[in-house]
Parts: sequence; C-alpha cells; structure tokens
Amino acid sequence: MKILGVVLAGGLSSRMGQDKASLPWNDNQDLLHRAIEILKVSQQEVWISGREVAGFHCVLDIVPRQGPLGAMHALSHALAATNWDAIAVLPCDMPLVEGGWYGEMADFLRLHPEYEAAVLAHAGKVFPLTGIYRVSGLTTMACSFESGNRKVITALQGLSHGTILKPEHRLMNMNQPEDYQRLLREGKQGGEHGI
Repeated sequence: MKILGVVLAGGLSSRMGQDKASLPWNDNQDLLHRAIEILKVSQQEVWISGREVAGFHCVLDIVPRQGPLGAMHALSHALAATNWDAIAVLPCDMPLVEGGWYGEMADFLRLHPEYEAAVLAHAGKVFPLTGIYRVSGLTTMACSFESGNRKVITALQGLSHGTILKPEHRLMNMNQPEDYQRLLREGKQGGEHGI
C-alpha cells in the first residue's frame, strides 16, 4: 500500500491569535516542521494542505475556509490522477503524536482491506484528523462535503473504519495560547516522547 503523508496546515488560527503552524516547537523547528518530521517516520513523501510551503507539493482548498473537511475534499481531487493508495493525515497542531503510530494504522489497514480508514482514538473519543484514509474513503468524504456536510467526524461515520487506541494526553491539539503552553510543557517533560 502506497501511503502519502499530508500535514493539515490551512487553519485560520483565529483563537490562537497568530499562525499556529509557525509557532516554535523546539530550538530548530516550528510546529509545521514538527508535523512533517512525525509523518516522515512512516511516509516517504509529505505534502502540505492549505498553504504554500517552499520545497513541498502543496494542495490549496478548492472551497476556501471550510475547515478540515474542505481540505480532505481538495486532497481527494488532487489525488484523483495519482497512484497513491491512501493518505496519512496529521494537523500541524498535534506535536505529541508519534510517527510510529502511522505504521500501526497502515498495518491495520493491510490486515483489514474491508476498512476505508484507521484513526487514533482514546476511551471512545475518535481523533479523525490523525489517521490513514484509503483514496476510496477520501472520495466518500469529498462527496459528504459536496452534499453540504462540514464536519469531519460526520463524514468519518459514513466510512468503515477502525481505531487504534493511544493515550489522551498525546492526542492533545492547540487552539488557544494556553493550549500551546500546556503542550510545550508536556513535550519538555516527556522529552517529546520521540517521534
């Protein structure tokens, strides 16, 4: 199965008050490049969704400002004429996710060809933006978007999918400055838990 890594980096960061992707994570990288590093553990190639980034293939939203499902819609169209089998997605604001988890999700999909997606979860809560989607599942999500849906979780419910359980504190994202500070503390205390 040929899997493309995709960093979701097109959010407006309105609650953060500044661009999340460019916030520093450690001495030599910002959150965008942290996400790229995480995905490169399991994926040979990484694209960026939602913004232009030098040195990377970038996919801009077809319908601007429609959130993550709008990004999935654009990615579905971008992948239509390619030979990728699936995409591994990660938002730029979840720096404690481990790259090896994408290998686990890929193994799950290889063992279960009947599933269209594998996503991370904790105690019944699903994190649909940290997952691997077969191109067929991505097409289904794009159709959901085109029919008026704007929620990723609703689109995911229309797919056959499996979940890989992980610790909740590693699945935190950031929307506000205090979230960012909390994640910085968590990353330093745990030594970033590797990638």
